[in-house]
Amino acid sequence: MSVLIDLLYCLNDSFDSRILPASGRLKRHIIAAIISALLLCLPGHTLANKTKYFQCTANSVQLLTQPSVAQNASQSDFPELRIQQKPETTQLSYQLIAQYPHDPKAFTEGLLFHEGYLFESTGLLGRSELRKINFLTGKSIHSRPVPDMFFAEGLTVLNGELIQLSWKLGQAYVYQPENLNLIRQFSFPGEGWGITTLKEQLVISDGSSLLKFLDSSNLQLTHSLRVTDQGHDVNGLNELETVDGWLYANVWPSPCIVKINPENGQVQGWLNLSLLSPATDNDWHTAMNGIAYDPKSKHFFITGKYWPSLYEIKLSTAHLKQSPR
Repeated sequence: MSVLIDLLYCLNDSFDSRILPASGRLKRHIIAAIISALLLCLPGHTLANKTKYFQCTANSVQLLTQPSVAQNASQSDFPELRIQQKPETTQLSYQLIAQYPHDPKAFTEGLLFHEGYLFESTGLLGRSELRKINFLTGKSIHSRPVPDMFFAEGLTVLNGELIQLSWKLGQAYVYQPENLNLIRQFSFPGEGWGITTLKEQLVISDGSSLLKFLDSSNLQLTHSLRVTDQGHDVNGLNELETVDGWLYANVWPSPCIVKINPENGQVQGWLNLSLLSPATDNDWHTAMNGIAYDPKSKHFFITGKYWPSLYEIKLSTAHLKQSPR
């Protein structure tokens, strides 16, 4: 009989599911990989939609070896593996303010709050769009499809213009926010996942632990920044947002957001939004992916791929009042 071990995206690595024979000897390198994944988990932090099988508590990591009973299992049902824990990175707290309708057919790749409207970039080849939305109703005021070969990704605003990334083409489109008319396009290096602005720079993620900084005046790469938490790379950086000089990033495919110091790349805190996720299985297609910030209310707007809801949340004041410098 085989045991299904679903090792989740755990801060810096995504482990594929493996079927390991219950009898016989496991190879040392497989055991090492499993233990490495466990050691990288933050205590008390639910790391992904797939965590039905993988839970972290303050003093131990529990690994459930029977996924069929995961949903109804209590903590006492999990076999414990006690490990030496590192000091925990700050866990950010939030308050749910409101819940709004969101198009459940939208494969959300980028989210932006600008001048009272929500702007959304949706992905998939042949289905990618840019939308201007009334966030209260979830209805599109304007929508603009992009060429079929263009898999749309992150979205930001710079100097009053919207910038929408492509995934693998290395191209970005620039639009007028009023009517979504296309103004121009430009090239950028590598893949595009998320994008935001920081001072006079564009910051782009590519699904790794690296963030690329481009000079907005000439669109040339100035430097890259590796994001780490306690010395470990944080891979899967996706949708980006800037708030009071801090960078916030979705960590794909988890329901988690990291707060990043742009001066040194160090993670300052983790925001666990698993309670908002509608996902009921391990499908990465339903991952959380969308961070927008309203500077007037100081509230975040959160959604994900195919999510039927948009959530307005407020972070604890203590988490927002400090700046990197």
